[in-house]
Amino acid sequence: MYIKSTKNQNKKLSITVYNNTALIYEKRNLGKSKSELTIEYFDISKDIIETSLLVLGINYNFLNINYLCCTNNENKNNIPNSCLSCEELIPNSIMIKGNNYNCREIEVYYLTKNINWLSSYVIILERETLNIKSWFNLINNSGIDYLNAEIKFVAGNVRLPQESSIIAYKSSAIETINVTVEELGDYYSYKLPDKYDLNNNTLKKIKNFSAFDISYNKIYDFGYAKLVADIKIKFFNTIENNLGFTLPAGDVYFYESTDNKLEFLGGNSIENIGENREVSLVIGEALDVTAKRNILEHIRYNDYTLKKVQFIITNTKDENVFVTISEAIYSPWQMESSSDNFILDPNGNPIFEVLVPANSEKKILFTYRYNINN
Repeated sequence: MYIKSTKNQNKKLSITVYNNTALIYEKRNLGKSKSELTIEYFDISKDIIETSLLVLGINYNFLNINYLCCTNNENKNNIPNSCLSCEELIPNSIMIKGNNYNCREIEVYYLTKNINWLSSYVIILERETLNIKSWFNLINNSGIDYLNAEIKFVAGNVRLPQESSIIAYKSSAIETINVTVEELGDYYSYKLPDKYDLNNNTLKKIKNFSAFDISYNKIYDFGYAKLVADIKIKFFNTIENNLGFTLPAGDVYFYESTDNKLEFLGGNSIENIGENREVSLVIGEALDVTAKRNILEHIRYNDYTLKKVQFIITNTKDENVFVTISEAIYSPWQMESSSDNFILDPNGNPIFEVLVPANSEKKILFTYRYNINN
């Protein structure tokens, strides 16, 4: 008995999305069979990972994936000689031969490439706080449409055979769409509450969360005495700061409200950022906050060198700015004197954190000694 199975027979369809692959699950109604079956299973992804295929609900002797030639649209089992060397054969159907006499439905699992997600954020800066809007962005380039599908995202580092790592994420939210969080082995799955149509060659934006009144700091960072400062936005991912959940990796776009409309300030990308961690993003370079480094003294003694340095920071903005600037020292060192307090960066070098008033200049003077043998 031959049965042609298409997506119109779907009783259930779910898609679990990773970074650049997805697990497709379909349950289809076949009707009642009274003899040995040959099922031709159509409407599969053109980018199916064939070795991942799993069929349940039928005892089968073998599976065979039929392909179409990319140029002649002919079945691989009956194609002209010109297509025998074709390197772009397209998966078209799965042939399943089984012996279930009472098979009424069938379940099929497979992985497919070219369905992926990208998390995105829009951050709107107010004077003292910021607001965040976040979306899931689902991209389907797998060659077919998926209609009325349940969607899940998986948190964890999932690896495919002979493939790179698949990076997925964990997310929770404020003002969310009520994502359901479940444990999945060593990972977490996040199921969206509704069903969606995911058409081929489209991107679908689905709201993840919105969060408001998040305190932040804007810092002008010169690093190791650069002439131009990086503009950094920093905030803490904590419950107290109206966040406090994992922020999935994605693109971030910053805007500022001016004259009752938004203006774009810059953007960056983030990796997965866990709860209670600081978020620090560079969004551009400042034109009106500059720095200059002068070496006032450089004296070499028998066993050490003494260096006297002056930073001159100029702020031509009509507002106060918070500035950080560092001195790179590549040997064991000791501060002899300093006009301002400093802290140490992860490399053990001094960082000066100062407030520079509007339309003014700030000078930082310090002297240090370092080992001459290094």
